[in-house]
Amino acid sequence: MTKHKGTSSDTQAIRADVERTREDLGDSVAALAEKADVKARAAEKAAEVKDRTTAKAAEVKDRTTAKAAEVSERTKETAAEAAERAKEKARRAAETAQRRPAPLAGVLAVAATVVGAGVLIRRRRAAKARAAHKRWRWPR
Repeated sequence: MTKHKGTSSDTQAIRADVERTREDLGDSVAALAEKADVKARAAEKAAEVKDRTTAKAAEVKDRTTAKAAEVSERTKETAAEAAERAKEKARRAAETAQRRPAPLAGVLAVAATVVGAGVLIRRRRAAKARAAHKRWRWPR
């Protein structure tokens, strides 16, 4: 073998190349070991799914709370409007009753009878339905 000028620099370059190759090989082995660790990967995936689920639950809770507040406010407004309309109708009915007491009393009596009959019919039907439901069983 013949010695060339610059052999020491070639040797240093080769050694540096070997060292880089060893580092790359070590990184590759570490990456393969990480991929082969199924238990750790499953735990990471479970933690990721848990985090996503928790975030989604918080989002749904916030939306539901906001919607409930909105519905509550609308219900209050509607109830106030209905109460105001009922007061106005009651006032008008009272005025009408003062002007024409006899015909209105008859109409009110008939209306009360119809409403009472309707309530009784609904209660009987509901009771029959409950009784029929209790008697019927799912086949096993």
